Amino acid sequence: MKNKKGLCLAGGGVKGAAHIGAIKALEESNIKFEYIGGTSSRKYCCMFICYGISS
Repeated sequence: MKNKKGLCLAGGGVKGAAHIGAIKALEESNIKFEYIGGTSSRKYCCMFICYGISS
């Protein structure tokens, strides 16, 4: 059975800047996720990732 990876981003206003840096590091490491979810304003970050828009 293949292990699947998921990404979950929490909301919280200014913390979003940290999420962008973390997402950029994951992209540079070529790490892909099968599941992506987010709350509050992070749902937009998740939407961009799903549509292939990079950091």
